[in-house]
Parts: sequence; structure tokens; C-alpha cells
Amino acid sequence: MKRFSIPLTVLLIAVWLLLIAYASALSPPLSTTPAPRPTPRIQNTIYYTKRCWPACHYNTALVKPAPIPVVHDFDDTLESGWAWINEDPAHWSLTEVPGTLRIVSQAGSISDDLQDAQNVLVRDAPAGHFDTMTKVAFSPASDSQNATIFVQMDDGRLISLSRGYCQEGNDPSCVGSGVYFDGSDLGCARVGVSTSSEVVHMMLRKAGNSYIGYLLSEGDWVQVGRCFDATVTPISIGLTATSGESGAPEIPAGFDSFTLVERP
Repeated sequence: MKRFSIPLTVLLIAVWLLLIAYASALSPPLSTTPAPRPTPRIQNTIYYTKRCWPACHYNTALVKPAPIPVVHDFDDTLESGWAWINEDPAHWSLTEVPGTLRIVSQAGSISDDLQDAQNVLVRDAPAGHFDTMTKVAFSPASDSQNATIFVQMDDGRLISLSRGYCQEGNDPSCVGSGVYFDGSDLGCARVGVSTSSEVVHMMLRKAGNSYIGYLLSEGDWVQVGRCFDATVTPISIGLTATSGESGAPEIPAGFDSFTLVERP
């Protein structure tokens, strides 16, 4: 009679499976209590600079306080920190319409390192994230009339957001009377959103290496355009009004306020 032998490998596997079964029998049953979950996200305005979720929900020290806006109301005099490029005192005023910075547009544009425009008001850009906002009254009706809020980079290039007019058909982005985000200096598309409103609120935001332009519409900030560039650093922010190079009439832009929100 021939003996039946079990290979050593098979025997070892069988022993190993028996040990696993024995250990499982001794283990306590798994808990049916669900694991703790983080609370709903904290509003983006509070921890804008720190994507700490979910850690910030367990350690309140990681939550940054909401930044305090600095509002320039243009009441009587320009506050410290402002400077003019190509100032023409006959074309700007703080007294003609009290509480408003009135800049009358002139021939030129904000290209060429801001040297082609008159009455460009600038101040240093913050080092970190920031929002720049303005409320402006402007009624453009001719091509290239613009009331503009902008960010200038260390290499002279610009990102801008303008209440302006661009004749339809001149460019795919032209929508006539509207708000225009222009990131073409940084290789991004120029985008226009149509509006007939004389008074608009505009915001130009730096978030990381992204620059985003917004228009306030029915209580919500609506994105107009966006551009990303990690190779540049903002050095100045500011306001101006221009009429382009095509002989458009000079018209007033009334900047009611300029608000800066720094996000360290």
C-alpha cells in the first residue's frame, strides 16, 4: 500500500491559515460607531491663506482671523502711499465731485510700463495674497475708453480689469459696453462681460500665483477672467482712466473708493 504524503509548503500554508482564524476569533467585534467627521468647511474668507481643512477644525490656532479691509474714500486729499505717474493736474480732482477721485480720460493706454497713459495713480502692492476693489462711475461709448484697476509686475507687465468699451467685431473678446479682464501681457486671454451699468464694482484678486477679475452682479462677485503666472511678482497696484489711441472723446471716471484687503 502506497503512502500519501503532504508537501511541506501546503502544510505550512494550512498552519498559517489556522493561526489567522484563531486570532480573529479572539479579537473583539468591530465597533459600529461611526468615526468623527469634520464640521462643514469654514468660510473661505476666514482661512483664505491656509488650506488647513480638516486640521483647522480640530486646532483653532490654525484658523486666521478675517482680514480688515483698508478703504480709501478719496475725501479731501490722497492718503499716504499714493503716487502719480505722468500727472496732469488739469485732468484729475478730488473736489469737483466731493468724495470722488475724478480722472478725465486722455489719449493713451496702460501698455508700455504705464508710461503711455496720463494720471496713473499707484501704490505699492502687498507681499502676499490680496484683493483690490473699486467702485467707479463711468459711461464709455467709444472704442478704448476705459476706467481701470490694475496690478503691475516686476517686469513691467500688467493685469487689468476695466469698465470700458470695445467695438464689437474688433476682437472676439469685444462685447461693446462692458467690463474687461486683460491678462494678455502674461499670455492669458482677454475676456469681456457685457454691462450697461454706469456704476460698477470691480475686484482684482491675487490668490497664490493666480490673478482673477470679478464684477459685482446682484450681490455676488462674478468671475470675468483669470490668469496664472508663477514667474512674476506684483510691485504696484492702482487706478487710471484712458481713451486709447483712436481719438475717442475725453470723459470723466469717478472712482468713489479703493479698497485693499491684504491676506498674509
